[in-house]
Amino acid sequence: MLPDSTTPRERADFDGDHDCWPQLLIEWADWNNAEATAVRWLHPALTTAERDGRLGQWFFVRKHPHWRLRYLGDTTARTYLAQTLEKLTDTGEVTRWVDGIYEPETLAFGGATAMTTAHRLFHDDSRNILDYLVRQRTTESPREPGRRELGVMLISAFLRGAELDWYEQGDVWNRIAQLRGTNNDAPSHPLPITRQQRQNMQRLMTADAARLAKSGPLEPIRDWLDAFAVAGNVLHEYAQHGQLERGLRAVLAHHAVFTWNRLGLSAQEQRTLSERATTVVMNNHSTK
Repeated sequence: MLPDSTTPRERADFDGDHDCWPQLLIEWADWNNAEATAVRWLHPALTTAERDGRLGQWFFVRKHPHWRLRYLGDTTARTYLAQTLEKLTDTGEVTRWVDGIYEPETLAFGGATAMTTAHRLFHDDSRNILDYLVRQRTTESPREPGRRELGVMLISAFLRGAELDWYEQGDVWNRIAQLRGTNNDAPSHPLPITRQQRQNMQRLMTADAARLAKSGPLEPIRDWLDAFAVAGNVLHEYAQHGQLERGLRAVLAHHAVFTWNRLGLSAQEQRTLSERATTVVMNNHSTK
């Protein structure tokens, strides 16, 4: 049962059976060109199918050498997506694609109830990422934040939505850094942060996103920021009602890693950003 504080859309989108999502594994001929191909072909195909009702929610995950596309839909949806991918195979942009089995990380995301919120956020995030990539390729002088800046702003909105105080947010940033610090080639201690880097990071973490999104440079990503704020608040309510099967901060950190993977940030970029954010909260010292 969902807590009373969830929105009508959240209740309507309760999918119950989390094993019912078909999955397509898409292997790109050129991994580095996958985004451009997705913008040209997948974005319009998914947008059209969602608009005309053939697809419900959908989202993608980047895991080399595949993009894993997961969706809610019947055989009509599968046929439509198969036709799109066959065209890309014929043109040589996709090496191959196969049906896969999606196994949700239900406990990692807080349990069955919280997994519904995760799926809604995955969908909103995936749709907005493709929209963002389209704008980046069609606008001469994009005014929107770059990916790293955007990644920090989205997660900051998420943490504020979850009603975490400043130091609780710092703990989540540290958890993200720990999750991304398993590479043996990575330095064992956080890299020094300059005063300017600290100021820039703090500005991103504390930006008045709601005001800037009304008519300022963040207007194109207003719904995106809202989606993270709403999801964070829903997870907070689940925690308050004892409906999370994992700690709230652990769930938020897990979401952050998935969000940044989907956005295309490397593991090293994720570690650097999260370490800097942790330093902003927990340590006032910086180099010149």
